This record gives sequence, structure tokens and C-alpha cells, in this order.
Amino acid sequence: VRAKIEMEDRTVRQLEMYQDDSITVTYNDGCKLLLSACSASFLHMDMNSRGQSCPSSCPNRLHQITQFAVSEYRQKLNHALEFRNKFAERLFLCDLNGDKPKQIRDVAVKVITWPICAHCIEYTNSGSQLLHSKDRNACIELMPNGRLFTVTYWAASNKRDTCSGVTHYPVVRWCSVSDVPDMWVCPLKLLVTNGQRNCIECSHVDEHDCSVLHDPLPIMCRNVHLHHWDKSSLHQPGLSDMLRIVWSDNVTYRLMWDKQCVEAYADQHTVIRSCDPQGRYYNMWTSHNGEPNQFKINIDHLPQWKEFSLAAVTGRMSRLLKAMAAWRGEMLTQSICWMVNNEDIPTMPRGQCLVKEEANLTGIGRFVAYRSGRIYIAHVDHTVLEMQWPQDDQQNRMLLLESCQHLPAGYCRLLLSSGQYHMIPTAHAPQPYQRLVELYDDT
Repeated sequence: VRAKIEMEDRTVRQLEMYQDDSITVTYNDGCKLLLSACSASFLHMDMNSRGQSCPSSCPNRLHQITQFAVSEYRQKLNHALEFRNKFAERLFLCDLNGDKPKQIRDVAVKVITWPICAHCIEYTNSGSQLLHSKDRNACIELMPNGRLFTVTYWAASNKRDTCSGVTHYPVVRWCSVSDVPDMWVCPLKLLVTNGQRNCIECSHVDEHDCSVLHDPLPIMCRNVHLHHWDKSSLHQPGLSDMLRIVWSDNVTYRLMWDKQCVEAYADQHTVIRSCDPQGRYYNMWTSHNGEPNQFKINIDHLPQWKEFSLAAVTGRMSRLLKAMAAWRGEMLTQSICWMVNNEDIPTMPRGQCLVKEEANLTGIGRFVAYRSGRIYIAHVDHTVLEMQWPQDDQQNRMLLLESCQHLPAGYCRLLLSSGQYHMIPTAHAPQPYQRLVELYDDT
């Protein structure tokens, strides 16, 4: 990760990935690039003379859909997406350069089958262990330190080429032995057992010789109202504020909230992991002549290190641990756009509803009344209210039953700006929705 980013873009000051897979990239000139959790859209901010970094106060901001990004921002987006796909739970594959990806018609890239025999393991001159899939289209590599591994494979995108079928992209995933995704348990266990290293840490799964890959995220997002660009005070603290990965000064830091610890990768040969929440003691793994070495370090007695500043790395890890300990947000206070199942959201049929009256009400929003008795109001704060009124006419009553089948009598449906739906009784609406219902009743 360090060499790749430093070689490709020397203008990057810091990269941050959050628990919802959103990305923030800070550049040396003060500019920022923000990727939504699904990466289907981005926000680029040029800092003004006062150095304001809040999206709402930045005058030079550009908000675009990722696949339609103008050429000025494509290189930045490519670097950000490459960083994202190394660590994100779900891939986002989008060709921004117009380069034709590799075409494979007959390879089932959704499932990777691994050999389970030790003699299939290969070794590099640096001491890494390699295991190729049976079709040799995927490879897992355990670094000599025994704590970091990568998986390289061809991933199929959701975008199809009419002439050549499914398009495929080369993907490199970076994982820690301390936090192994279930799909990589089987091949990694073979490598770890062969090297007689420490046991891997993962959730309980049945051992098998296949890795079932997640589908990549769609190019377009259907829940753009769930994108959070301002991480200051527009919402309660949640997953979009919890750091998962930080890259700074050529060092990558991984925050493990469930274990309350931090790992640092100064390079492919050195891994440092905190041992206590206070950040005073650390375990350090290195390799020499292909052999792993492990020892403990104390911040009060740090050894000298040529390749990087050990004091700077442990100091940064200590600050991250303190920030984790001081966290007061909730883990599940937000809906993540790519996790929302749109099939569960009730839809309102429109075929039989004819508009009777509509108007734009100043300070309230857009008001639409249908002949069936359905009322639709989009408030200026992006809250949407749907109501229904009883009809005496038999024909309109039939239209009402067909068009408002999801609204029981005496209830209205409220869609909040957060994307959450609420069924509210019109006669006794609870706070804080009572004022909204009364206001719409008057209209």
C-alpha cells in the first residue's frame, strides 16, 4: 500500500476510510475528495483563502456521479478507488480511463476454488508464501512477518459489454491475520499451518476449499439521500464517522473497534499492533532473511529503526487509541446506502391516480392532491408526507383502495430526510410529527 500510493500520487497528504466504506482524501494543496459509502458519487472541494473545509461553507465544490466524472478528477478518483478496494467490504469497479479491462468468458469469478494440499504452496525469495487457485486466476500471499496477507484476483463488474460479455478488473485486497474475512479463512489457514505461525483470528465458519465473492456495488446508487458529506453536525455520530483505515506519511493504520486495538503497516515487512488501550505497549513483527521475528516494545524505551520513525508511528497509534476510547457515538444510528434493501421499501402505485390540484406553498413545500383522495406533500426540509382522505364517490373510493393500499385508514406515511419511513396516526400524531400533520391538515 505504501509504495503504490507514494509512487502513483505524491500530492496525497492523508487518506481515510470509515466504517461505512466512505473515503476522504486530503491533498497537500488543501483540496479534499470525498467518496460516498457506495462510491457512486463524489464531492471535490477546493479550499478557499480562509482554509474552510466544511462542505457547506466551501464555495469551490463539485458534486458529480463517479462514472461521469470529468477528466480533471479522474486520476484522483482512480487512486481513491484503488485505495478503497483494498480494504472495503464491497468492491466498486468503474473504468474511468477508458482502458479496456480483461475479458474472461468461461471463468466463474464469483467462486474461487483453492487446493488444500501443502505441496501446492510456493515460496518467494523474500520469504512470502503463495497459494494459487486451481484455475490460477487468483492468488493469496502471506507476508514473511506472518501478520499481513494479500489476495489478488479478477473481479467481475456489474457492467456488461454487449460484444464481449462480463468485464473483469484486477483487484488486490489487503487483510490482517488479526481480522480475517470468512471467505479467506480456508486458503489462509493452509498457509499459516504450513508455516507453523500463530493461529488466525476469525469468526466461526465451516472449513471449505471455496471462497464465495461478494457482488460488486452497482455503478448507480438508489439511495443518494443517505450520502453524508458533512461529518460535523448534520447528523448524530455513526458509522460514517468511525475511522477504519488511515494512510499518512507512508504508513497505513487499521482500527479494530471490536478489539479496541490499532495495527500499523509501515511496509510489507513490518507490522505493529497495540497491546493495551492506553497505547504504551506494542507487539512488532518483522522478517529477516525470510524468517519472521516478533518482539515487544515500550514507548518509554523505543529501539532505533532505520526504515521509519518508530516514535512517530507509535505516537500516531496512541492518539488513535485515545480517540477510540473517547468515542460516544452509536454503531447503528445510520442507514448505509449500499446496505438498504430497496425491495423492502413500500411503493405507491400511480397508474390510477389523477392529479386534482397541485401548488408550491412558500415555506412549506410542494402540495399535490389526487382525485382518489391521496395527498402528497414534499416539505422544504426534504420530509415527504403522504395522506389519504375518505371519499363519498364510489368510483373515487375504488381509486383510493388501489392507489393507497399501503396506507391504512386514519394513518399517513412519513418519509424522513434520513430515508426512514414512519406510519403515523393522523388523529393523534406523536411528537415531533404532530406539528407537521396539523400543518398539512390545514393546507
